[in-house]
Order: sequence, then C-alpha cells, then structure tokens
Amino acid sequence: MKSHFRSSLFFFIVANLYCFDVKADLPGTAYQYDQYSQKGNVYFRSIPFYWLDLTDFGKTIVYDTKTNNALYKVEKYMPVGSFISNNGKTIISIIDWIGQSEPEKEDVLNVFLDGRKIKTYTIGSFMKEKLTITYTTSHSYWYKNIFMNDDTLFIQTLDEQVILLDGNSGSILKISDEELITQRFDMEKLPLAKRIVYDSIKYPDRNTIPNLKNGNSFTKSLLRHLKKRKRKIMIVLHIT
Repeated sequence: MKSHFRSSLFFFIVANLYCFDVKADLPGTAYQYDQYSQKGNVYFRSIPFYWLDLTDFGKTIVYDTKTNNALYKVEKYMPVGSFISNNGKTIISIIDWIGQSEPEKEDVLNVFLDGRKIKTYTIGSFMKEKLTITYTTSHSYWYKNIFMNDDTLFIQTLDEQVILLDGNSGSILKISDEELITQRFDMEKLPLAKRIVYDSIKYPDRNTIPNLKNGNSFTKSLLRHLKKRKRKIMIVLHIT
C-alpha cells in the first residue's frame, strides 16, 4: 500500500511541476523551419511536434529546391542550427544546449545519411581530451562557432581549437588550432546557408504536455489514474 501511495504522490508532484514556469535560462521554442544547403539546391523542412527546441519529437522532409519534390523523410525533428550537405543525403543535427549532470555523456551532434542515423558524437568522443564546456544557471554550451562550408563542418571549440568534419560522412577530418579558421574566414561574416523560420505559426503552449498515443490528454489521464488509486487506498484504509 505504501508503494502505491508513494508512486501516486510522485506522479502528482510531476504533474504539478508542469503547471509552473521554470525560472531559469531554458532552451527556446522549437520552430518549424526550412534549412537550405550552401549551394541552395536542396533543403529540409523540420516540423516539431512539441514546443521545446531540444526535442527530436517531430519529422524532417528533404526536398529538391528546383522541383520542390520530396526526396525522403526522417522521423525526427532537427533542432534549429542543423545542416544539410549539398547533395541532400546528409543532415548533421546540432544540439547546442546540454544538461549539467553528466554533460560528457550527452549527444551533441548526430549525423543522418539518407534518413538513417550513422554517427553520434558526445563531448568526450571528438578527441582524447574532453572538450571544455561553459556553464549557465541550468545548462552548458560546448562550442564557440559552428558552420558548414564546401561540405565541411567547422566547429570552433572553447579550447581554441577547431574540429573539421566531413559534411557527407560525418567523419572527423582534422583537429587543429583555431587559427585554421580565424586566418581563413572573416569571423564576423561566417558562411551562412539560407534558412526560413516559420515563427508566425502557433505552437503548443510550453506548459502543456503532449497527448498520449491514443489521443487522450496526458494530464487528464493521469488525474483519472490518481483518483482511482486514491479510491483504492481509501477502501483499503477503511477495511483495515
């Protein structure tokens, strides 16, 4: 009986926590957006099914720019700031906001080839030494600049280094001092591919929880469950 009561109390607390705004620096809203390749010949449209920018709950469709025909689909949302290769086959998903508990174990970069995830990087998997991260009230950042040029992804780290990734395979090409890019590029005008963000679309309220798979409200279903548990507990207490 105690375990039932504790589990009910736990779910009740969790449900109530979602009813309040968290007073800390949080990731932004997950917007629907179109991200073009550097050459502009292909683009993907990423559509979130939840408000939080860190979510991968959604879908992404790759299109040919000239014909606007869909080429393939990925059953995941790509956070704003992700990239697509010029041939349209590779998407590199960037996660720039990570937690503080064990940040070195969190995924920060995922590589998709033809819609299938082929590589994942964490803070500790780019090189032997763990990347330096900077902390805020509630999370961590792991890079200074990141951009794609000629199908090469450049990651300027907080360690004054630069990591070069193949924009088609996701493999590490080179790790060097940051002078490699500071001398080659104008750091105030880094290469940027076209991006269209549909911020006028009405997105789900950030204080809501996604519905269950059957379409029922999570909150209402949880409350019904708690009421049933409460009745069972009251009956047991009455009998004993």
